[in-house]
Amino acid sequence: MNVTNQGTAPTSGTVILTVAGQTPLNSPVSVPPGGSRTLTATATNTAPPGQTIQVNWSAVFYEASVMGDDPALVKRLMGRGFKLNEPLGDQRANEAKASPSCSSSTP
Repeated sequence: MNVTNQGTAPTSGTVILTVAGQTPLNSPVSVPPGGSRTLTATATNTAPPGQTIQVNWSAVFYEASVMGDDPALVKRLMGRGFKLNEPLGDQRANEAKASPSCSSSTP
């Protein structure tokens, strides 16, 4: 997983990655302006033997100064389908803050 800071200020937070009821990554990360960090995660294969199933990986960059002091809330909201890295409304107040993004790929 790549975490990229597209903002003009340094940022620190926690990357929370979930898949198939697991949280294979819950890691603090700091990223300078314009920089990126690569994080690695593995999860247990939950498919029955001899079968293939589709799973969805979900990642969020949790920054306490923006999302509050309850990282467990972030996990619960993600489990209910909330897209926490998408703007919820007027973002002009956050323009001066760092703007991290998360991306992941599976081989």
